[in-house]
Amino acid sequence: MPLSGLRVLLLRPEGQQAELLDALRTRGADARHVALLEIQAPLNAAPLDDGLRNLASYDWLLFTSSNAVRSVLGRVKSLDVDLAPLRDGRVSVCAIGPATRRVLEAADIPVRLMPERYVAEGLLDAFAPLKMAGKRVLFPRAAVARDVALETLQGLGARVDLVEAYRTGLPAGAPATLTALCEEPWVPHWVLFTSASTVKNLLAAGGEALARQAYCLSIGPATSAALQMHGFSVALEAEDHSGDGVVRALEAEVHRYKPARDQEHPD
Repeated sequence: MPLSGLRVLLLRPEGQQAELLDALRTRGADARHVALLEIQAPLNAAPLDDGLRNLASYDWLLFTSSNAVRSVLGRVKSLDVDLAPLRDGRVSVCAIGPATRRVLEAADIPVRLMPERYVAEGLLDAFAPLKMAGKRVLFPRAAVARDVALETLQGLGARVDLVEAYRTGLPAGAPATLTALCEEPWVPHWVLFTSASTVKNLLAAGGEALARQAYCLSIGPATSAALQMHGFSVALEAEDHSGDGVVRALEAEVHRYKPARDQEHPD
């Protein structure tokens, strides 16, 4: 198996790790997961609620993460919002990538547009041919995020309502989990970072030393930039910025890397 014996630490929110862990283990990796990210409700849900109640007044609904979709669907259920404008095509939906698209389609929400590059920079190529001037866009996203998508749409002349759909935080038990892991003989050869927030939270939880003993695999450019800003070297960045893309990148390139330092189990 291509990843046989490789120790891999996956950093992802609780409840979103199973598929990726299974893919790693199926390929022979000794993979573990630490939840360094917790999805929290927005501090003020009123702007999001207002946008959802007036959904039919928009031309587009843009999702740049699967967490935004889950958070919006939670509010939709609480508010009993009618999603008919999305399902009958009156409001078009754009999903940043396949993971986001899958969550939408599981809720019977069709996706009209998905950029070829699963990052915010890919939205320009996707939206540019569509004559966005004057179009209204509802854009629910994390409280803290890059402004590339917003600036792209505004640059095309769209009227964008940016609303906070969720916040990210550090789970209360994460520092203790990382401390316990550092005390074990199990040391990862690779750490898989799946968002810029996982970089920040790893440092906040005291896991810097653990990660610096390993190779860093990044899901995409924003995550890579966060790693580099904190002095980490990015050994690999997935070209396909998705969970599947991370596994494929590791599978394809792992032969080029010897295990970082001497990380074998003691006798």
